[in-house]
Amino acid sequence: MNTWFATQTSRDQVAIVALAVAAVIYVLVGWIYQPLQAKQWQLAQANETAAEDLRWMLGAAAQVQAAPAKQAKSSSGGSLSQVIDASVRRAGLKMKRFQPSGDKQAQVWLENVPYAAAMTWLNDLEVERGYRIDSASITAASQSGSVNVRIRVAVDA
Repeated sequence: MNTWFATQTSRDQVAIVALAVAAVIYVLVGWIYQPLQAKQWQLAQANETAAEDLRWMLGAAAQVQAAPAKQAKSSSGGSLSQVIDASVRRAGLKMKRFQPSGDKQAQVWLENVPYAAAMTWLNDLEVERGYRIDSASITAASQSGSVNVRIRVAVDA
């Protein structure tokens, strides 16, 4: 290779060296720098998404930490039977049976109630009021879209 290069005219040698330098620059830019630059951009986007998720999670964590205080306040509005009775009426449902188990637990039966209203009521009882649903049995009722609900609810104290 050296002998072939030495046999070329000085003008051709300069052109060959310039072409070799251009080829090396092309390889460095096209095969190394641009893929690295694209990967850096992709990682920066992923980092920004993760930062947004972290900001959301920190906000949600603050809400969750504040929730027990809210739940304790909302569940102290009377005895368990009074609160459940009021929440059932507020949800537009009708309780078939209520069986207390001490001051802090009870079983509640609802029959032939709309599914959506029952789920909203359960959510209100557990999430908004801070009661714990220990067990739940939800079965289809005779009417379409209606269910029979049997739950065991407890007060966290």
